[in-house]
Amino acid sequence: MSHPNVIFNDAMVDLLGKSQYFKIFTRRRMSCEKWVQAEVLLRLDKLEERGAIAGYEAEKQYPAGKGERCDMYFETGGSGHWVELQAVVTNYCGISGINITDRIKHVKEDVERLRGFVKSPDRRYVLFPAYPFSADGSDDASWKAHHLGTLMALNLANMRMWEFNIELNAVGRFYLLEL
Repeated sequence: MSHPNVIFNDAMVDLLGKSQYFKIFTRRRMSCEKWVQAEVLLRLDKLEERGAIAGYEAEKQYPAGKGERCDMYFETGGSGHWVELQAVVTNYCGISGINITDRIKHVKEDVERLRGFVKSPDRRYVLFPAYPFSADGSDDASWKAHHLGTLMALNLANMRMWEFNIELNAVGRFYLLEL
């Protein structure tokens, strides 16, 4: 069975290799949540075919969730892994759109939903791309102080980040929050 860190790393390699899609998402101020879900599900399907994971589901109902569903679920070595997805389209780089604070609020809601419905030994994650950021780093202080700091205050077990280029003047980042 594959370790979840390997699964997420491999999924990031796949997604980062397709960063040209983020040019479209950025220019059109579009969320890419369903596209990311489809790409990760494709990766999980291949892993299941090889026997590297025991199984996976999209839109799996939470235990005692009263009809609420989690974006993705997969099993490795007898453990369940629940993954919520979000997309944080920023208003950096001169892009107008939904307030970043409102987008971060949705990430926080997913963290609380996972904590409320999923108990140990199962593992819980929130995966989200955040984009665009200025490639020169001029947005980083604001992002870290106002938005990433809000998420760090949620007492996470771990946070990982992968950065990718969108265009010459813009980058994006994938964040994986482990609860």
